[in-house]
Amino acid sequence: MAELRIGDQLIRVDREATVACYSAIRQGDADRCGCQGCRNFAIQRNAIYPQGFRDLLNQMGIDLAKEGEAVHEGPKDNSHFYSGWFYFVGEIVDRGESCVSLDEHFKYFARTALPPKAFGKMTAAVEFSTVLPWLLPERYDPELDAQIRTMKDIMRRYSGALRKLANTEH
Repeated sequence: MAELRIGDQLIRVDREATVACYSAIRQGDADRCGCQGCRNFAIQRNAIYPQGFRDLLNQMGIDLAKEGEAVHEGPKDNSHFYSGWFYFVGEIVDRGESCVSLDEHFKYFARTALPPKAFGKMTAAVEFSTVLPWLLPERYDPELDAQIRTMKDIMRRYSGALRKLANTEH
């Protein structure tokens, strides 16, 4: 495992294992969700991350097109506030006390994370926050966005129950 510094934090990363995990993931969270906020995030994905953050993700073996989570926190003035994270195989050695600011809006830090199945037991995350413009042609509708997220959650739970039922021996 390689040791890296993220601001005043020290982390260990297994780059090869992280690359292998990302190769098993089909798409990022914003692509899976489909709510207005996530669609707005996804269409800007290639321009969101400053070069220093892109370099860090590459060094860690993280696919920047496959965020573990993208969270639309809602409007902030004429822009929209987002947070999200990327998982990696590794650990945080020294938690530090501050996040890294790459510009006026983009900040990130490492944190512990509950591991998704693809990543195994030793998992952490790089969390970020940023402010983005609204680029979708339709106007942001918080009620519609909430309804879409609720429907997605219901579908996710329903499909999980169906998978369990299909795997049950009769």
